[in-house]
This record gives sequence, C-alpha cells and structure tokens, in this order.
Amino acid sequence: MRHILPFLLLSLAAACADDDGSGFFITSPPEAPTDRPIERPFRNYVTSDTCRTCHPNAYDTWHASYHRTMTQEVSPASVLAPWEGELQLRDERYVLERRGDEFWVELPDPDHPKGSPDPAPRVWREVVLSTGSHHFQAYWFISGSTRKLSLLLMCYRIDQDRWMPVDSAFVNPPEVHRKTGKGRWNRECMDCHTTRPRPGIESDVHMDTFAAELSISCEACHGQAADHVAANRSPLARYQNRSEQGVDPTIFDPADMTAEMSVQVCGQCHGMLAPANDRLAEKARVKGLPYRPGESLFAKRNLVTEGAYYFWEDGEVRVSGREFNAVIDSPCFKHGKEEERMDCLSCHALHRPEGDSRPLEEWRDDQLKPGMRGDLACIQCHDEYLDTSRIAEHTHHAVESIGSSCMNCHMPYTCWALLKTSRSHQIASPSVKPSIEIGRPNACNLCHLDQSVAWVGDKLGEWYGQEAVGMKEEHRDLASGVLWSLTGDAGQRALLAWHMGWAPSQEASGTDWMVPYLAQLLEDPYDAVRFVAGQSLQTLSGYKDFEYDFVGPEANRARAHDRALAGWTTTAQNDDPTRASRLLLHNDGALRRNLFAKLLEYRNNRPVVLAE
Repeated sequence: MRHILPFLLLSLAAACADDDGSGFFITSPPEAPTDRPIERPFRNYVTSDTCRTCHPNAYDTWHASYHRTMTQEVSPASVLAPWEGELQLRDERYVLERRGDEFWVELPDPDHPKGSPDPAPRVWREVVLSTGSHHFQAYWFISGSTRKLSLLLMCYRIDQDRWMPVDSAFVNPPEVHRKTGKGRWNRECMDCHTTRPRPGIESDVHMDTFAAELSISCEACHGQAADHVAANRSPLARYQNRSEQGVDPTIFDPADMTAEMSVQVCGQCHGMLAPANDRLAEKARVKGLPYRPGESLFAKRNLVTEGAYYFWEDGEVRVSGREFNAVIDSPCFKHGKEEERMDCLSCHALHRPEGDSRPLEEWRDDQLKPGMRGDLACIQCHDEYLDTSRIAEHTHHAVESIGSSCMNCHMPYTCWALLKTSRSHQIASPSVKPSIEIGRPNACNLCHLDQSVAWVGDKLGEWYGQEAVGMKEEHRDLASGVLWSLTGDAGQRALLAWHMGWAPSQEASGTDWMVPYLAQLLEDPYDAVRFVAGQSLQTLSGYKDFEYDFVGPEANRARAHDRALAGWTTTAQNDDPTRASRLLLHNDGALRRNLFAKLLEYRNNRPVVLAE
C-alpha cells in the first residue's frame, strides 16, 4: 500500500529547497514506518499513479512489465513463494510464517557478534520488500536498525516452484557464501531497482532510505513529471504544446531523442558506471546517483570497462544487465549518421505498441518490438539482405537456417544471466582470436560444438579472408564442446552446459556425444554449472524425466552422474574417425575414458564470480 496518495501530491506539496536544489518535497506522513525503506515522492516526482490518467495504455503495459515488479512491497499479492514451513541452508534453519498479510522469518540473529563462542539466538524478522518476479524472487527483511534491510539467503526460483540458496543463482565459487548483506539493498540494489532512490546512508547503522517509487516506474525513464502535469492540466494546453513544439518540452521521451541521449536512459541501470570521484561517491551514499533522463550520463560518472566480475579480458561484457557498455562499443552505434545509429529502442519497446496482438506475457519477456527476435532486427537497417539470395552468399548457410540467423553469428550467447545465457549486445563478426587468447567461445563453435576451433578458423579464412591465428594443439585436435566443458573455467563451463541444451547447437552438432560431458558437469564444483547441466541433460532423448537435485548431497550428485552414464547408448555411426577423435570417442562410439579423465585434470579451477 502506498504511503502517499497521488491525488494529494499537488495539494500537499510544499515548494521548498533542499541541498540539491529546489522542487516539490513531501514529508512522510506520521504513520509511515521507520524500520524499512518507503516511497516518498520529492523534487517534482509525482509517481506513476498520476501518469495513469492521461496515459492509460502506457500505464497498463508498464504495470504488466517486470520493471514494475522489480521491487515490491511484500504482500499476499506480490509474494510468489509458498510462505510456510522450514528452509535449510547448510547449517542454518529458517522458519517461514504468515501473520495475516505480513510475512515473517525466524533465523539466527544476523547481528550476533562474529566469533562469539555462544550460538546466535533465534529472532523473528518481518520481510518487507521483494526483488524480482521473472526468474527469481529474493526477499529482504528489516534489520532493526533504521531503514536498513538484510537479505534472506534463500530465494525462490519461479519456473521450478522451488527455493534455492541465493548463492546458487549466480556463478559463485563453492567456498564463498553470501552473508545477509546488511544494508546491501540500501547501498547497491536500490540504485537500479527503484525510481529516484535516496539511500540516506549516514553510517553502517543509520540509513534513512526512501525512493520516489519502490519500482522502476515512469519517471525513471521520463524524468520528474510535476512540471509536465502542471503544463498539461488542460486539454487545450496539451494540444498546443504538442502542435507548437513537436515534442512536449516539459517531459523527456527517449523515443524523441538522439540515439546518444536515448541509450543513456537505459544505461543508467543497464551499464557499468561509477561516480567520477570520491567526493561524488560519498555524496551518492546520501542523496543517490546524479543522473536524470535528459542529462548527460557521463557528466558525473565514468564508464567502467574492466573487472573480472563483469568483463572478459578484452573488455567485452560477459554478464547480463550491462548491455549499455556493449551497445555503445558496437559499430551499429558508433558509426553512420545520427539518424541511422542503433539504440535500445531500435529493437525494444518499453511499452507494448498499440495494435500489437501479442499477449502481454509474450511482449514483457524481453520487451521487444514485433518481429525483433528474428532477422528483422538487423534487416530493418541492413536492407540489402531483403534479397534472400544475398543472405546465403553472405552466411554460407541455407536461407532461414540457424546458421543464417543474424543474431546467432553477430550477437551470440556469450553473456551470463540468472542461471542462463543472454545475447552479447556488442555486435561483432565471428572470430577465433578471442577464443584462443582469452577463452571466449566464438559464435560458430557455439553451434558447432562438435568441431574444433581450428575448423572454424579455416572456414572464416576461406569464406571471409580472415587471417590465420596461431593456436595450440588442443584447439586443433579437440571439439570445442569437449575442450571448454572439461578444461574451461566456471564461466566457460556454464556457457557450454547451457548450449548443449540449446536447440540450434543440438541441430548443428548432434547430441549423441553430449551425455558424458553433461554427466561430468552434474558434479561440477559450481552450483550454477550443475543447475544448467541438469536442465540441458533433460532435453536429450531418454532423459526428459531424469531426476537430479543440483544442490542435493554430494553423494546423490555422484550417483546422478553414474545414472546418466548408465543410460547413455550412443547412436553415433562414427564413419568419420576424426569426429570420433575430436569427441574422445572410439570408432564404435564408446568413450575414451582415460583421455577424458586426463583432460579433466587440466580444468581451470581459478575462482570465478559473475555478478549479473
């Protein structure tokens, strides 16, 4: 329930100046709770409810989006998980309890002194906010220290209707376990998961946190709307503003802006940026990050382009949610005339277009314009490929085949999201050089998992004149699916496990050889790798109902490995002995177990954290 009624905004607002500048500021009503973040519209923010009156279609589609439900106040309508019984996380036990419309959890006291010889007493904490509603939902409880929140270390996987450790939702080293993250929501999450956040962090204890809205709402993209509301109160004024100005000057609309300004609206959250200096960083701890739609995103922030948690070694983004960095480094954005440059709205529709017959559920999955899952996304600019004969000439694959898909070649799935991959938005042509130098799988080998990197290099040289690249013996002798799933780091193994369940990969490379590699990944040290391996295994013939719990006891996971192998009978007719060799198979299809085990000894066990 909102603490501020939108129809009271203008009547209750007091025009005053805070230390950021002047604007409407509305104080919390006396009954507002003091132990959690709240909604408090200020500095000309009026909330989405005010926008609804004049923009019902835009409001309705936003309301159906995952942006709206990214952060929610906990209620029977918003909580997706079954809230009853007990949850066990390693040696900690959580008890869930509904108290009317309230949601509570009993757990060991998070404030118990670290290193104390006495066990932590058990305490009850009210859960007040949720994050996410698409793949996962995470829950935040009051810390008992002002508006600071702590994280429940179990999250809910929506499509599987199950609880799992928050650690398991990310690529995390097995020896690294998250703590309750006291104040983490206030310090980090709210920056992108709310509208106009104000952390109010005065110390690790005192946090007077609020936001204009506890969701990603209208004013997150369009800017504060009080002036717009005032200027457009009468129908005549609305008409005149539109007809005389072409665009309404009282509000920011990304669709009316240049690509450079439009893409920055998305970049405020879907990018990696940091305050330009320590003074601004300290100020942001209290007042929030300094950006409003229509301003330059780089006025007080710098672009971050390195760091193993988010980037491949050559600076290309390797996690989802940071697409801004990739887009602005792509030739489709950097080159050409301004009116021809690609931006986020070239493919995405933040509101379902009027007349769009797709169900809201289909539109909101990625908020794409109609047809943008296919080649139209690229052909809308590269119209020379409307002539389908040129497609086959360009791709060397049959028209409408998976190998002729623009995005499969130029936007491969090399980024990691929440237990799945996502497409790279750094549009580029396939090359084996990154695969050899830094280990990023190339687009061709992500379909042709049964072929070597050298095979791809030869094809790219033959078709496009790419120069040959020096490579090691394993890049010539082993299939890429074998090499990366057995010797890659955790991030590479996660990508390979996912692609073994991807229909285009299965079509291009066959599935007769995959079971031993997925079976091995069922015992991977990383939870995320095991999860995806189990999902992919279930897509293979004979394994649809394969039972496997990726966070079950280690002994059970070992038995699952053995069961998977026991059920594998290859249907391969290995008339090509070189293919069998690449896949570590004998000519009769049996696994070369000694070579398999030897290669596994070279697995890259460096710690990997992918912080989507």
